Amino acid sequence: MSVTVPMRLLVSSALWRIVLLCSVAGFVDAFGYLQFDHVFAANMTGNSVLLSIAAAEGDWQRVGLYAATLAAFVAGALVAGLLKHALQRPHIAILIAAALLVLVHLVAIDVASGLVLLGAAMGLQGAALSRFGTVTLTTVVITGVILRLADGLIARLWARRRSGEAAAANEETSFAAVAWLSYTVGGAAGVGGIAVSDQALLAPALLLAGLGVGMALAPPRVAGARLALVVEDAAFKHVGLLDVDMFVQRQARAGLPAEEGGEQPAFLVLEQDLHLDARRGRLLPRQRRDRDVARGERRQ
Repeated sequence: MSVTVPMRLLVSSALWRIVLLCSVAGFVDAFGYLQFDHVFAANMTGNSVLLSIAAAEGDWQRVGLYAATLAAFVAGALVAGLLKHALQRPHIAILIAAALLVLVHLVAIDVASGLVLLGAAMGLQGAALSRFGTVTLTTVVITGVILRLADGLIARLWARRRSGEAAAANEETSFAAVAWLSYTVGGAAGVGGIAVSDQALLAPALLLAGLGVGMALAPPRVAGARLALVVEDAAFKHVGLLDVDMFVQRQARAGLPAEEGGEQPAFLVLEQDLHLDARRGRLLPRQRRDRDVARGERRQ
């Protein structure tokens, strides 16, 4: 059973998920770096560089720490990918990530075991949810988000006169800015958490658990047709000749949030009571009439 909701509510939900996930990643990254021998829990780009430096210097103990963290991250991402694509249950990956954060305080007996748990948790989180509304971004690495923000700012200025392109650029820019800010605030919160509690990871674990439970309980949601995204004719140049604004309703995949189901290749295009398949180039009745008139004029 699906629930029809306005698109603006889906965008708001996606924005809050970005805030939560990026804040958690920033918190965990700061915690891991300060508590576990200056190794990142989420930033695998940094760990890859540090691993190469340690290997060049012959510091094999640190090479082992970086390699173990990278391997745990990849393993977590693979498990999340399986849960998301094969079983359509990304919320399970989020819940497992929350459990791993709790286990850090319970079973981590040394730096290596703590980093493995943190790396696996961040791999699960990052791969479980990566699409928010119409925007795809990672919540555990901020470098790509900054690049997306810069690109979005330029696209926003460039597309100022094109309402459809400008709207898409605005959403992308806003999401990237919020992600960057949330990650930064989360990192500061991680430092504060270490100072005030020896169970600091319980806070991000509870946030992830709440998100996972909410995803599990929420029915699949589909944007309401009359309040859905308005797609201009330029957006469908590759699939057909549409000369009027069309309302789009994504076909949500069962078990996935609406923004994740948006990865489906097919759209259900609604214009009044006319159903079109956006994967096929078709003409509206008026367009078919105009084409016939044009052909008649050429014959004359």
